[in-house]
Amino acid sequence: MINGDFSTKVTIIPLIIITHLFAFSPAHANKLVHQEKVKSIIAAPIQIQVVSPNYIVSTLQCATASSDIDVLVTHPTVAKLPSLLHKIVETLTKQVHFVTDTISIGDSKFMGVCQIDTSKLHRRIDIRVFPSEQYYCALLYFTGNDQLNRHMRIVAQEQGYKLNEYSIQKVGSTGTLSKPLPVTSERDSFDYLQMDYKEPRERNM
Repeated sequence: MINGDFSTKVTIIPLIIITHLFAFSPAHANKLVHQEKVKSIIAAPIQIQVVSPNYIVSTLQCATASSDIDVLVTHPTVAKLPSLLHKIVETLTKQVHFVTDTISIGDSKFMGVCQIDTSKLHRRIDIRVFPSEQYYCALLYFTGNDQLNRHMRIVAQEQGYKLNEYSIQKVGSTGTLSKPLPVTSERDSFDYLQMDYKEPRERNM
């Protein structure tokens, strides 16, 4: 049986200085994952040069009861994303022994099971790869809970936009979608929708 007792969101992103690590569990605060342990596990592909050293790892605080670990990976060259995903999964499985089971893997998404420590519980892990221009929409989607995501999609529709984990687009009078609008931060999506920005820790509606 696969069990979990905390929530953590992990991102791997290039050339950006990220805030320090968090792991958050409202129900099991005494069983928080050791922050440096998670960092060292996910950073292992960097250390053995499977992934470019320009990638920096962080764990974003997320107020949700989910026990999944979500890893978002982006790269400025779209063509490299499928091979990058497979290299990361192979390394985390065979060399780091962090990923214990594979449920499915494609060019852009891995679903599996991981174990932070052999004495700890197993938990679900998803690894997703996105082109750099889609990264911040994906990050917003995965750090917001379902209720916030639904609310933002409704607001977007009311204001003539379409919002999902890939992009935000303007909807024309005939229903035709514009090209994806520029998004260079999570805040941009809130600004397009004229909504107050919410920090990741505030996204548990």
